[in-house]
Amino acid sequence: MDGCVADRSESLYSGYSGRILLAVTGSELLISLGALILPPLLPTISGDLGLSPAQAGAVMTVWWLAVAFNNYPGGRLADRLSQKTVLVAGALVTIVGLVVLSTAFTYAVLLVGVTVIGVGRGLFQPAAITQLSNLFVERRGQALGIRNAAFTAGGTFAGGAAAVILALADWRAAFVPIAVGLLAVTALVHVWNRQPYELHRVPLEIRDTGRRLVSIGEIRWLVVVLSVYGFAWNGATTFLPTYLQVSKGFTGSTASIAFSGVFLVGAATQPVAGLVGDRLGHLRSAAVATVACSAGIGVLLLASNAVVVGAGLVVFGAGLAAFWPVVTAHGMGTLSDGNRAGDWGAITTVFLVAESLGSAVAGLVAEAASYDTAYALLFVCFLSTAGITGWLISRE
Repeated sequence: MDGCVADRSESLYSGYSGRILLAVTGSELLISLGALILPPLLPTISGDLGLSPAQAGAVMTVWWLAVAFNNYPGGRLADRLSQKTVLVAGALVTIVGLVVLSTAFTYAVLLVGVTVIGVGRGLFQPAAITQLSNLFVERRGQALGIRNAAFTAGGTFAGGAAAVILALADWRAAFVPIAVGLLAVTALVHVWNRQPYELHRVPLEIRDTGRRLVSIGEIRWLVVVLSVYGFAWNGATTFLPTYLQVSKGFTGSTASIAFSGVFLVGAATQPVAGLVGDRLGHLRSAAVATVACSAGIGVLLLASNAVVVGAGLVVFGAGLAAFWPVVTAHGMGTLSDGNRAGDWGAITTVFLVAESLGSAVAGLVAEAASYDTAYALLFVCFLSTAGITGWLISRE
């Protein structure tokens, strides 16, 4: 459902389209902060709850699985109800998850909290992407780049927020202000979004969606690229603060700052990547991003000097983040109106299942061998996405 369709001025900063972009990006920032604050908190959480590396990795895997399995239902609901209905519902579910995490004194409650947050994000994401794709056509890459930058900015603030919370209070206190902020932004979504609320039964039509997507060869390969890239992205970001401490000799605070720096670079890169993608081609821009990401993590693996490690992190962060808005814009451009949210939700479900395994596999490899070995595996994954994306471009 297009709902109050587009303000054809496609303004990024004013008018109806600008307000919706602001409300969506504000929600994305807080939802991502609620999840991405977990990696810099994991060393403390692990010590407090007695978690092994594999158990710590499973925390983010559970989150990603919950996100994955709720993307398709979220997309179908956004197509058949209204995007506003699903945006508000997803945000409210996320707030419940944040409240649960603020009371997590056992591993089981911790897993319940991250699961509920994952459900909320899974509902929210396809509705947000679809509403922005409907409002912005010529500037779709830029709008999605700003949205992705908001998600990435959650990681930027996560390291600093974690350091402040750990200096002043128990780690559980981190989730309360995020919940309050998200509630305030959700109120803006309610007020600014012109779409009506709709509630009625929506059939999932999983078979029809599957047949439609499998019939498109470009979509099949796009899912492969997204799955491998997402797997490596999740593993790399989940353990980056731990990897920098264990393998590169960083202190806990320096590792948290570096973690935030990677996301800061990414947040600055994504709107630019979207603009470049709109002008030069989204798939070509995605290929450049995969090459930069591979180069950055390669430097990170080989470097021992802190300055060189920092340079590798900058390149890694830029490539890591630039990929998402342009590949999303490319994918949304191949899907038809009417089923766009559900189809993208189905694609997202598939690649997020693969993505969710990244932190678990990285944790298992680190436990069995070393963090260097785990990151070498992730490097191979990033490099393979560069090769497949280049091959797809050659077929155009």
